[in-house]
Amino acid sequence: MLKDQWVNETAAQSNMDNQRVALNRQRNQDLILHNEAEQRLRLQALDLDKNRDRDMLATALEREEAVKRIEEAEKLARREEVMTLQKFYQQGKGDKAAYEKMIETLVAAVNGKQWDAREAQWRRED
Repeated sequence: MLKDQWVNETAAQSNMDNQRVALNRQRNQDLILHNEAEQRLRLQALDLDKNRDRDMLATALEREEAVKRIEEAEKLARREEVMTLQKFYQQGKGDKAAYEKMIETLVAAVNGKQWDAREAQWRRED
């Protein structure tokens, strides 16, 4: 009878050990799956952060490039305006010189006529 009880207790102990091993194995597998899921979530969050940072950087670079293009366009517009003004003033200076030359020519012609008229009058008086 003790032998039967001993065999039964040994079988029960072996059964409990087997169940404990099965439970520990299942628990370990669940922990492994849980850890893998957490790692995937962390990687997804990291990828989202990297994508957000990349998008923010791209936006900042695009904005900076747009500002640079606008500044360059303004600089070219100012340069063209200055060149146009210089051309206008140079043309005005040339026009003024031509006008003064024309006036000098007309004044010389009028002076010549007046001188000729005076000479004619002096000749008549003589």
